[in-house]
Amino acid sequence: MIRNQSELNALPNDKEEVWISIFTVSGQKNLVLKQQQSMKKLVVGFNALNRISMLELNGLQALESVVVMRGGMSGGNGRLRVTNCANLSSIDIGEMAFTKYKNLELTNLPLLQTIKLEKHTFQIIQTIVMESNIRDEMMNQTCLRFSRFNWVIMHFRETAATNAR
Repeated sequence: MIRNQSELNALPNDKEEVWISIFTVSGQKNLVLKQQQSMKKLVVGFNALNRISMLELNGLQALESVVVMRGGMSGGNGRLRVTNCANLSSIDIGEMAFTKYKNLELTNLPLLQTIKLEKHTFQIIQTIVMESNIRDEMMNQTCLRFSRFNWVIMHFRETAATNAR
């Protein structure tokens, strides 16, 4: 159970299951997890990371499951980025977990099968990018762009061209 930055820093790399409880944030806005190569499951508890603006899970090869419980990161306003996690198969995000987050990026997650979003997970979401790299080829690229009342699915290349105008 992680309750502060020093416990996170002292986390051994061989832990398979990591639970983050109420995390005391002292001026820290970003939380990047990339050293925990044995971690198979990450659980962010109720209201645990309220002032974190950006959570990044990068290159966690053993990671299979991510669970963010109700209100897990509701106070931050930024980005959730999950990338290069070769064995990640499920993401379960609880009610009101990322209410002020604007961006969700899920890239290079070849085994991802399930994304479960409870109600009011993202309330002001603007962009969701899902991209898969299989053998260095871009496949299944999707970008969802949200406006206040509707959303549009566009292929990634079309999004780049639209934003350039």
